[in-house]
Amino acid sequence: MALAYNQRRTTKDLDEVFEPNMVIYDAARNVAQRRNLPPDWLNDTVKGFMPGPDSRAKTVLDLLALSVSVASPHYLFALKPPASRENRDIDDIRELYRLGKFNSVDEAIEYVADVFAGRQIEARVGFVLKEALEFM
Repeated sequence: MALAYNQRRTTKDLDEVFEPNMVIYDAARNVAQRRNLPPDWLNDTVKGFMPGPDSRAKTVLDLLALSVSVASPHYLFALKPPASRENRDIDDIRELYRLGKFNSVDEAIEYVADVFAGRQIEARVGFVLKEALEFM
């Protein structure tokens, strides 16, 4: 979110999907030591929330041994409510709603339900969305 869609936003960590995991974690630990960052500044726990690949992801860097893609605003919008933490993600949800150009709150909620079709999502996801989008 901070890197791709809102450069004014600050973050304490980066939630990524990467491979090979151990090589990347070793490199991230080295960066953390050199830059005085917390050891878990780069993590892949977001994988637990992902319902599958993002067909709208955009590649922003493609080198011989490194490819970097960012998730689409729609996909991030669907991932934010299940992963949200005590009102900390409300602004992100609102920003992603705008970036996703949803036509209505109902359309946005239906999109999240479609993304997670066949998977159990917590009831609080609906509450988070309704609270975040109450005045949209």
